[in-house]
Amino acid sequence: MRDLRFMAQIFRLQKRQEELNGLWARPPAALLDKIEQNVVEVELLLLESNRDDGLWNDTYDAAMMCLTAAVEKVDGHGTNSQYATLVKSWKLWRILLEVEQLRKVEPKYVKANS
Repeated sequence: MRDLRFMAQIFRLQKRQEELNGLWARPPAALLDKIEQNVVEVELLLLESNRDDGLWNDTYDAAMMCLTAAVEKVDGHGTNSQYATLVKSWKLWRILLEVEQLRKVEPKYVKANS
């Protein structure tokens, strides 16, 4: 996970967050295992990075996708370890609420990516 955090920091410093989003959405084989093993941390890292970069629509869409995935991927016992953990994260809900407020209050700053 340390490698993924470092990668995210590099892309953030280079203002290439959208490129990172695309790369992690369709990861190469070398990254796929790391991303699958750390779904919660990767999703939260992407949400924070998108929010910090001002990609509010992308952040909102990604947060809603996480919530949808948590509901849709529940197994027969009502649990789904990674997405259930993600939905219980205060960080996810805080980011979702912040971004929703920013989308309504300052729509002129929302980047037209979504």
